[in-house]
Amino acid sequence: MKKRKHKPKSKRLFGRPKDPKPVVPNNPRKIDLRRAAARWIKSHPKAMALFLKFAREMVFQKRKFGIGLLTERIRWQYKIEGKRAKEYKINNCHRSYIARWLIAKDPAIEDYMEFRKVRY
Repeated sequence: MKKRKHKPKSKRLFGRPKDPKPVVPNNPRKIDLRRAAARWIKSHPKAMALFLKFAREMVFQKRKFGIGLLTERIRWQYKIEGKRAKEYKINNCHRSYIARWLIAKDPAIEDYMEFRKVRY
């Protein structure tokens, strides 16, 4: 069976959802997670540079990985090194959008990451 690849499109990456207020159990306040993630990505260019750097390292080593690994690596590095950890608080709800942003920046990463469908 052929594995289906996710092809993110920059226009749709943070676009408006089809259903403006879907019922999502882990989002009871009905926050627009796409827009919140887009704002976080735009306001944290240094963190996004780290995500891209670490993702490219994994691709160079030809190792499969997930966005959770990258997120925890950045959290760990800044917690241990003591570098302004408050600037790099990463909401777990943003991780899937960060992963799609990485793919949009460097399509070679897609072969080493797995995706699930985002409900919102």
